[in-house]
Amino acid sequence: MRSKLFLVTVSILASVSVFASLPANRRTILTSGDIVYPIRYQLGQSTVISFGFKPETVICGNKNYFNIERIKEGLTIQPLSSLSTNLTVISGEKRFLFYLTPSGRAQPDGFVDVKWVSPSEITSLKTLTSATDEVTQVSTTLALSLGTSLRVIDLLSSSVRGPSIVNFEFKNDGRSSVNTADLRLAVLNARQPVESQMTVWEKDVVGPKEAVKGRVIFGHGEQRKLRLVVRYGVQTKQVLLKASRH
Repeated sequence: MRSKLFLVTVSILASVSVFASLPANRRTILTSGDIVYPIRYQLGQSTVISFGFKPETVICGNKNYFNIERIKEGLTIQPLSSLSTNLTVISGEKRFLFYLTPSGRAQPDGFVDVKWVSPSEITSLKTLTSATDEVTQVSTTLALSLGTSLRVIDLLSSSVRGPSIVNFEFKNDGRSSVNTADLRLAVLNARQPVESQMTVWEKDVVGPKEAVKGRVIFGHGEQRKLRLVVRYGVQTKQVLLKASRH
């Protein structure tokens, strides 16, 4: 198993209703241009990829099968068939790599917010460790849908203004591969979602009979009753991370 963690998604939560306030088909990607990210589409539905600027160059492998339009801050993609193809977007010295593919049984992407992160910042996130003052062992396994489970390992906390980290391992005992983007994880602090947090995975797809590790990284703040909430498929589970901090 690889030891490096790839940053694949960021969740920004600001509502008591952890998942209801977030569109199910919206996600955020951080990239430094060295990883190809899948964009899952569905016939009859458009997908918006937002960069915060109008792309300079757009290269689509099978451009005859997709209607791609440049808009003020990104692209709109309308599939005309169920083919898969590569998509490259270039702006200045920045390169964004995607793979357009049918969603199948997975949730299609309606809106993808793409943020550029420098390679040095990506590297620091791959090897991130908290300036740990306290390690809270959790060691709790949550049974999820379709023969999958998530084992929450521990919580690394810091009293300085550094990040706290939840380490976990996702295990797929099912017969089909699982896209990590289909899992939603959120840390709550005294029933309120932590305002800014990010989920880090070793890889994007977990094959049958495979396990991968990941982290939820969240900012410094007063930690009271911390819980991790996990949703996959129709199931939502939660686990207590820490009772209180005084």
